[in-house]
Amino acid sequence: VKIEFYIRDDRFFGILMDVTKDMTEKKRIEQERDEDFLTGLHNRRGYFARLNEIFSKPGDLRYAAFIMIDTDDLKHVNDHYGHDAGDRYLCGMAEILHSCTAPNQLAARLSGDEFSMFIYGCESHEELQRYINEVEQKQSGYDVRFSKKITLSVKFSMGSAFYMIDGEEYSSLFK
Repeated sequence: VKIEFYIRDDRFFGILMDVTKDMTEKKRIEQERDEDFLTGLHNRRGYFARLNEIFSKPGDLRYAAFIMIDTDDLKHVNDHYGHDAGDRYLCGMAEILHSCTAPNQLAARLSGDEFSMFIYGCESHEELQRYINEVEQKQSGYDVRFSKKITLSVKFSMGSAFYMIDGEEYSSLFK
């Protein structure tokens, strides 16, 4: 609800407007702008916008790290099983990131088969490392079914950069 007030000739006027439709449309547009339509993760634009917000409060970061991830064998999946299978393979990678139990995390599909995850607010380096290990270990048990006879495990390569050890700004950590 939006309320506007006006004073004219010693009279007080108010206008009450229902802006639900406008706000719903604005949210939909923002979601389409910031979300990868295939995986439901943030896209590059949405990811960096959220990182900007998160890094504006450095006290909340505590122990934090970036994980950069490239899915392995996407070209092979696309070439042998089709692009629909490749899309399912990418969605499998996104599900692995969604399943991470870190309470403070942000995940994105940056482009093609490149993903990133930022984990922050951990109490210790050991806790942070547990979440990173959790993501890495998920590839040895996460399968995507392409047909009744064909199932492949999602495989990926990853590396990490630690806040305050490898850099203090997200742009340098990201690099």
